[in-house]
Amino acid sequence: MKHIIFTREDNDFSDILRDPALKKLITMTLFWDNYLHIGIVGNNEAILSYIELKYSESIVSDVCKDFTPVPWVHYQPK
Repeated sequence: MKHIIFTREDNDFSDILRDPALKKLITMTLFWDNYLHIGIVGNNEAILSYIELKYSESIVSDVCKDFTPVPWVHYQPK
């Protein structure tokens, strides 16, 4: 299953959820403040490309910032 997270300030994701190409493939939906998390069945490259082309402005690549320290930047390894 492929997971994709969308964000919008108006919290309106009806166009994504009503899209006929996606409607039959979405198996999981989670909503929280200004975010939508969907699960797509399988790893179909065609449908993933369709989602990226049509909804790319709403897709979020990471919700939480990565605070992992970087060697030689945040500390000196010994």
